[in-house]
Amino acid sequence: MINKLIQYLKSSKAFGNKFKSNDIQFILLTSGGYRKYAKSRIVVIIFDGSKPILVMKFYKNSDSISDEFKTQNQIYDIYGDLISKPLGIEYCNDYNLFIEEPVLGKNLTRHVYENLNQNSLVEIFTNLFTFYGHLNSHLEPSNIENFIKEIDLVFQNFYSHFKISNSHKDMIEYLKLEFIKNFENKNIFQRFSNCDFILNNFIINDNNMTLTDFEFSKKTHLYFLEWFQLFRYQWITSNSYIHDLTISEISEPFYNLGLKEFSNYKTNEKFELSCRLIFEITDFIKRIDVSSLSTCNTLIRDMEVFLNELSSRFDTPNIKQKKPNLEDSEKEFFKKEHDKLIQYKNNNDELIDIRISNDEYKLKLKKTFEELDKIRRDFDTEKYLNEHLRKDNEEFRKVNKAIHRELDNTRNHNDELRKELDNTRNHNDELRKEIKRMVSDHENYKNSIENSSLWKLLKNFDKLSGKKQSD
Repeated sequence: MINKLIQYLKSSKAFGNKFKSNDIQFILLTSGGYRKYAKSRIVVIIFDGSKPILVMKFYKNSDSISDEFKTQNQIYDIYGDLISKPLGIEYCNDYNLFIEEPVLGKNLTRHVYENLNQNSLVEIFTNLFTFYGHLNSHLEPSNIENFIKEIDLVFQNFYSHFKISNSHKDMIEYLKLEFIKNFENKNIFQRFSNCDFILNNFIINDNNMTLTDFEFSKKTHLYFLEWFQLFRYQWITSNSYIHDLTISEISEPFYNLGLKEFSNYKTNEKFELSCRLIFEITDFIKRIDVSSLSTCNTLIRDMEVFLNELSSRFDTPNIKQKKPNLEDSEKEFFKKEHDKLIQYKNNNDELIDIRISNDEYKLKLKKTFEELDKIRRDFDTEKYLNEHLRKDNEEFRKVNKAIHRELDNTRNHNDELRKELDNTRNHNDELRKEIKRMVSDHENYKNSIENSSLWKLLKNFDKLSGKKQSD
């Protein structure tokens, strides 16, 4: 199917000129099994030789990709090369294909993993903060009414997917009001956000960062919670270590709030709790809208766990924040990394042992298959002989049947001959009887003649005639 879609793009007016050779390859990326069918997404990176030339995206639900393209187009008009460039929509085989220009560079998650030293991490996160500043350079003025309207809509959507227990209801309403209260009498702004502000969605090339993936993008007043999202889904390095590295470099309030909340520096201060609550709810709504039934159930269970933890913090007096200690956090981070490496080595050793056992098993399996193959060949030979015997038996049965038919015919013929012989005997017996009767009748007739007066007269006459002649 993918090849057919690529062939369609090659023949299209809009994108045909991107294909310079016939050496076309592609990499297929899917959204994973956690999504519901209608929200399933496929991303295809198309290469001409070794050069990426196009990114093609499509969903089972065509409307989703069309909306994403429109919003990303608006964002690109504002921010230009800060984000991936949308190129157009093509319709093929009942799919709306969203075509995007590929971004050259390295995934930021991988870049962080390869640069865990202090200077590199400070540079990466200060560059991220600078990027965030570029996004905020296009803030649009708004007002508290629109701000509250968005918050109310968030909670309305949340309550439609999640049943709040009575024990959490008062806390949630309190923190909601606390969150809104913090923005009263302040300048309110809004801007576009991709609502997926995580390391995985950044590409870095020569320290230039490009933001990708605008599936959930929208205009929002809650853009500042992007930092909560970034540190919530950042697990390459310790957030406590990043906190101690960058606390003196970056003074943005929500950067520090998000970093504190997902590190060892969290407090129970009510506004911090309210920001965490609003972030978790918006993230829950975003994810549950595209998730499969089983994933939705997991999200609901995770939300219940989170609310219980938040309730415990809410009821606990505010704790004093720890003082940053770069040396301790660095030691803790690299100790954990060292433990991971040791665990990796142990796992690798286990894997080597498993491979050795596997090789031995493969050898045994090979011998078993060889024996099975020999048995199969013997069986085939036996089967061949049996087949020939069966055919010979069939031929013998046919000959035997023919002999039996001939014998039956001979028996029938003999029976007919016997019947004919019996009839001849009967006929002969009747002839004998008839001859006997005729002989008897002849004797009787002869006797009757001889005893008749006329015969006697003639006889006497002959006697008389004889005497005269002699005289």
